[in-house]
Amino acid sequence: MTSSDQTESTVPAATTSIQSGAGEPPRGPVPSQASDSAKKHRAQQTLRNLILAIIACVGVLVLMLVVVPRDDSPMHNAVDYQGTAQGIQPTVDWRLAVPEPGSGWQANRADIDQEPTNQLQVWTIGFVTPKHQYIRFEQVKGANPTWVSQDLDGRRPTGQIDLSGHTFTVYDQRDSPDFQKGQNNYALTTEVSGTTLIFNGTADDDEFAQLIDATLTSLNS
Repeated sequence: MTSSDQTESTVPAATTSIQSGAGEPPRGPVPSQASDSAKKHRAQQTLRNLILAIIACVGVLVLMLVVVPRDDSPMHNAVDYQGTAQGIQPTVDWRLAVPEPGSGWQANRADIDQEPTNQLQVWTIGFVTPKHQYIRFEQVKGANPTWVSQDLDGRRPTGQIDLSGHTFTVYDQRDSPDFQKGQNNYALTTEVSGTTLIFNGTADDDEFAQLIDATLTSLNS
């Protein structure tokens, strides 16, 4: 056999191999429409379950807000400030003011503190007003203007006002941008019977006037 015959005999074999490879089916798994449909169904079911869970949580929250009772009373328990004053009075040489402002007022603090630097004794009553505001009443003997300024966090007087026959110095910061809602932004001070009276809080003018009148009445009775 010649070399040309050998070449001719090998060509058909290569051709046959190529044709055989072209006819083979594609290798690997072929995705089916049934598999895609199952995946979509599972995704939709998961989303549906998530939405139902969110709705259930919102329903429980609404039920708790409706059913659970809310306590609108002051945050602190009422304090017997009158009884506290009776116990303290024998320990000081000046008369304690024990105001009785009327129905709807409640004290949540009543005590006397002694300042460590100047030995001043400060009688304090914290009142929750009928409008759910707060007024801190303080009475101190021997206080000077510097002490009063420090007690009021360095606030400056903004005017004067006459209430119940006495002239009060006003510290009105209600419109000041430095004071946030809920802070003690209004104060009144005066001198009565050798003691300094300080009213400091968040109440309106009417409630301040009511407590001041009751305080002066208690000192004059």
